[in-house]
Amino acid sequence: MSDPTFTRGNMVIQRMAFRKDDGRIHKYNCGVNEITRGGEFTICGCAIPDSSFSYLDFEKVGEERAGGVKDITCPDCKKIIAYFKSLR
Repeated sequence: MSDPTFTRGNMVIQRMAFRKDDGRIHKYNCGVNEITRGGEFTICGCAIPDSSFSYLDFEKVGEERAGGVKDITCPDCKKIIAYFKSLR
């Protein structure tokens, strides 16, 4: 969903479902990494096009949408964003 009309502070958000070790499914909003590999991966490293519970522990839910950092609920994406913010 690379959209050149996005303004500063906006990003692409993808809802992802993750299967945890206990077998439960958790759904989080992940940020889409639009800097490398054409926006096919989330910030936490999940491959969006290849996502499927049949052979991975995650899959995409619905379509990408516009959002901001405040919309990200994925703990792994948040850790990576916090790390980069700490480099300032």
